[in-house]
Amino acid sequence: MSTASIERPLGPTEEMYFRFDAMSPLNFAVAARLAGTVEPGAIEGAVAAVQARHPLLRVRIAPDAKDVPWFRETTAAIPMRVVDADLTQVWSTMEAELNASIDTSRGPLMHVTLVRHAPDDATLVLVFHHAIADGRSAIFLVRDLLTALAQRARGDSMALPALEAAGYYGDRIPPFDARDRKRGLETVWKTLKASVKFMRGAGLPVGLQKADPRSARLADPRVLVEPRVLEGDALRRTVARAKAESTTMQCVLNAALSLSVAEDSPPGPMQRTSCTQVVDIRGRLVPSVGDDCGLFATGITSLHVVDPAADFWAFAREIREHMDHSISTPLPFFHPAMHGLVTQVSRGLGVSDDKKFSEVMHAIHPEGLAVSNLGRVDVDVPGSPLRLTGFAFGTNTSVLNDLSTSAATFDGRMTWAFNGAVGLTRARLARIADRSMARIAEAVAAP
Repeated sequence: MSTASIERPLGPTEEMYFRFDAMSPLNFAVAARLAGTVEPGAIEGAVAAVQARHPLLRVRIAPDAKDVPWFRETTAAIPMRVVDADLTQVWSTMEAELNASIDTSRGPLMHVTLVRHAPDDATLVLVFHHAIADGRSAIFLVRDLLTALAQRARGDSMALPALEAAGYYGDRIPPFDARDRKRGLETVWKTLKASVKFMRGAGLPVGLQKADPRSARLADPRVLVEPRVLEGDALRRTVARAKAESTTMQCVLNAALSLSVAEDSPPGPMQRTSCTQVVDIRGRLVPSVGDDCGLFATGITSLHVVDPAADFWAFAREIREHMDHSISTPLPFFHPAMHGLVTQVSRGLGVSDDKKFSEVMHAIHPEGLAVSNLGRVDVDVPGSPLRLTGFAFGTNTSVLNDLSTSAATFDGRMTWAFNGAVGLTRARLARIADRSMARIAEAVAAP
């Protein structure tokens, strides 16, 4: 195992995710379907090689004397279990794993389930605590696993080049003047316009209404997962129409979800639909981030007055305009700054108990929707005895959002997972998922 270690306090966003976990597991998982002769021992060895490569896969979380949580080195191996089940049971396996707490005090903050369907067909379910990784990291880890297996097939060691310990991504955010020293006034103007646009939609952020208004927002923190698939000609037509309409697939997914939820739970006069786009900011950090395992994504939140009968493409363009304004200004980095403030305030108030912290923060966190889209996943490792034939991911952020969605496209097939709190019921979650898919189909077919 590599000697590189990571010993540092958690950054504000990492700490938020860690403390929220006390109420509901803040996990995410990827399902990588593999073709080829499946040898559990070889995969276990590849997992060990990946763990040695990435320092954040060798940590636990422990508080210091002032109750500040730190990443501490652990020698525990990433646990892996093997089950035999058919392909239809992959999503139920992932759902169960998303609802299973990871022992952060012991670590590591990742575990693996190998679901064998046949001797030459299996799905690898990789589960991560969100404090140490994001969806893009998971893609890199799948590639690293196949790389280790390819080295073994050649008769070489499965050992992979070790990475340096990753720092908190918030420390890599370039300061305002460093990013835009030559265009300072232009950036200030863009920021003001983006702020005005955000405030124009100001109102009470809402998500899904409960069947019983007296019920708690999240009576049961478990998450349900309903996957849907868009593929073939339908996917190609959707991508082409999105480009023709000057928007993106990310915004198409957000528009379909938001309109479907507004149809399910119409917002009141002073209420606004809160939409969060989860975006990868690796390329915007200084120094730049390569293939590290870590949390290098942030959310861009905008408020919208949503009429279920609104024009789909006009709304998708509005979402993109909000996103573009945020990306071109310091606003993409609002979340880490806010998380820093929240953690400082909570400590100042003496809310150090993790369960109490997560309950308090959950109570004041605005309800809303979230869309995370990894886009096209491309993992091709020459010489690997196993070949990636499918990729999907799901998340458990029910402590933050009643409904979040996560999408990934592999080999012309987009898998869109709808992740909703148990209080919504599976039937209602399925209706929203079906309606969101229908919204896209109707929009693409419209002249």
